[in-house]
Amino acid sequence: MAVLSFKIQADYEKVVRLREEIAKLEAQMRGFGRNTPQTEIKEVEARLAEAKKEFAAITTEAAKAGATIEHNFKTKIHSASTVVNDLTSKIIEQKSVVKDVEHDVRRLGEAYQKALKNNSNNAPNIKADYDAAKKALQEEKAALFGLTQEKAKASLETKKLKDEYATFKEEAGEAVKAN
Repeated sequence: MAVLSFKIQADYEKVVRLREEIAKLEAQMRGFGRNTPQTEIKEVEARLAEAKKEFAAITTEAAKAGATIEHNFKTKIHSASTVVNDLTSKIIEQKSVVKDVEHDVRRLGEAYQKALKNNSNNAPNIKADYDAAKKALQEEKAALFGLTQEKAKASLETKKLKDEYATFKEEAGEAVKAN
């Protein structure tokens, strides 16, 4: 972006120089009297036409560059927003999985407690299932935490892009006013 910034700054300085040259040539044309030689008038008219043509070309290129930059910003913002939305959907799904596993842990815990009270031979098997469910619950919660962290990062990136875009639009508006 530094190269682009340098190019835009160089073009802006050229626009300013051309605008000043056009104003100077127009003032010179207004100052011509009846006694001004035709060759001098034609020479100034030609320089003025060339300066206006170059000014129009540079401002057209600047407008194209601005439109490209704006399009790129909008595309990146849309992509980042899509990532945030996808992560939000995954978080909702993961919360559902966590609730289901929590329910299984609760159910297995109660079954294990009943098996212990009844001195059931099945208690070790239920205990193994209960421990496996608790482990699965921790893994699902860790996955949920990871998704939440990813969403937070994606949201920050989206905000950063939106802030940069707002700054770009503000600076572009100021440049348009100046021109």
